[in-house]
Amino acid sequence: MEAAIQTKVLHLMTQSVIEQACRKFSNTQYEFSVNITKDDLFMNYLNEFLLKTCVKYNIDPSRIVLEIKPDYLITESITHICKKSGIKVIAEYIHNQDVLDVVTEIV
Repeated sequence: MEAAIQTKVLHLMTQSVIEQACRKFSNTQYEFSVNITKDDLFMNYLNEFLLKTCVKYNIDPSRIVLEIKPDYLITESITHICKKSGIKVIAEYIHNQDVLDVVTEIV
């Protein structure tokens, strides 16, 4: 993974993981999650790629959960992409009222 980061091809790994997950879950009704990076968000490919892959494998986008380390700007961007695409957003590790307030504001 470090080599992918250094050579700036980590997004290709993310795309591969999304493709494999969609293929694997295409004949089920299960929800599934995919880890993404902040770089995936800033490269402006994720929304279109997710939607095309969902169509290709007949996956309802609401079955996909995107996971990334918490960061306000990143979280806000993910939430925006998910809402626009009909993908469910799940907040984890809400450990105090301040975090809950921020999550409530974003979602």
